[in-house]
Amino acid sequence: MIDPKSVVIFAGASLVIVLLLGLAMRRTARTDPAIPWLNTANGSYLVAVVALLLRDDIGFELATLLVIAGAYAGICLGFVALLRAEERRAPLRALALIGAASVGAQAVFSGIVESVWPLLATSSLVNSALTLWMSREVWRLIRPRGREIALLVTLPFAMIFAGYFLRLLSLAFLTIEAALFLTVVIIALLAKSSLILALALIALRERQARRALKSALSKVEAASEAKSRFLYGVSHELRTPLNGVLGLSELMRQEALGSMPDPYRQFTGEIHKNGKRLLELVTDLLDIAGIEQGAMRLEEREIELDTILAEIDAGHRDVAEARGLSFTCRRLPGAPRRIVADGARLGKMLSHLVGNAVKFAPEGGSVAVRIRATEEGGARFTIKDDGPGMSEQEIAVALELFGRVGGVDNPANGSGVGLTLAAEIAKAHGGALRIKSGKGCGAAISVPLPAARTQPEAEPVQPESAA
Repeated sequence: MIDPKSVVIFAGASLVIVLLLGLAMRRTARTDPAIPWLNTANGSYLVAVVALLLRDDIGFELATLLVIAGAYAGICLGFVALLRAEERRAPLRALALIGAASVGAQAVFSGIVESVWPLLATSSLVNSALTLWMSREVWRLIRPRGREIALLVTLPFAMIFAGYFLRLLSLAFLTIEAALFLTVVIIALLAKSSLILALALIALRERQARRALKSALSKVEAASEAKSRFLYGVSHELRTPLNGVLGLSELMRQEALGSMPDPYRQFTGEIHKNGKRLLELVTDLLDIAGIEQGAMRLEEREIELDTILAEIDAGHRDVAEARGLSFTCRRLPGAPRRIVADGARLGKMLSHLVGNAVKFAPEGGSVAVRIRATEEGGARFTIKDDGPGMSEQEIAVALELFGRVGGVDNPANGSGVGLTLAAEIAKAHGGALRIKSGKGCGAAISVPLPAARTQPEAEPVQPESAA
């Protein structure tokens, strides 16, 4: 005797699954073709459960046929859902022909033989063979995704195969009552396997998303590497002719082959000035491309920080004073006198930062360059100005390669390379570029270098706050 409560529980579980998948299908049917098939599969399971529940009202043979047909359809549609999730073609015609032949044969048997044995035997044989084949195909299909996900996806079909195979054995060696009991077990397995298959599809989708993300990241990394190689190659090829242009323009400025009219002197001066500016940009791009490719090697040696400050002062004081700025460069008491670094690149980093400060400070404003000790014993470079400042969003833009706050049409914004290069040089030395700013509050840029780069001093080191 079949327990109606168990059937109701199975029917209720199947109905809940159908409703949930129906809601999900409304949003994902267009993007996930597996959902409609899985929803239809659970609907077929529900038909089998209801037919089992109403066996006394519609007749045992008809109920058995509906149970068999619903179970077969559910198994096949679940298999199709899995194939669609993997974007594979499903053998719909073959499955439909097998199902039609099986149900047709069972209908003939039910009219000829007054026994449920032929129906159960036929469905058990067909479905056990079918689910065994499906288990094998699913395992082969999903195995490349990983053993764990393949086991999870194959489990529903293996469970159903086990149920039908046991029922086939019971028909051969036991009684009809045992086979009918196993029919209820198969219905339970179908309900449980529908849940497992739904979870397996979710896990499969998650694995597919990870794989797609990994592939996308690989493509982005390859594109970035190709960009760096292209940038490095083009910049290198540009530098050679630029050096030639600068050399010839310098000869023309010196009037090595004779005097020139005054307008031409001005032209050659502009050629030389803009050529130097372009050469500096190309050199910066070479440094950035070299850093990205890991080709830039620091030429480290012990350098005097006072010498670095003197070079910065000499390179920017004239421009600062021409704009009426208060321009000061100092190494504060207690700061290291010497550090181990690449002097040329460290000077370039500071030159970019100081150049930006001088450029954006208002006329009559101030720019202060300081070197002080950190609490850990390292050296900290700070550049402060009282310019317009930047918001957090503008700082993020300014740190991007070719990022220019305020757009590309404002010539005061420069090439958008300096801050990026300064940040990379600081990072290469084991430090970091930090910007503290706000709209209308000026900007304070600091670059702390680790204590490992400083040389021990005879004078006592004072903490940063004391400066």
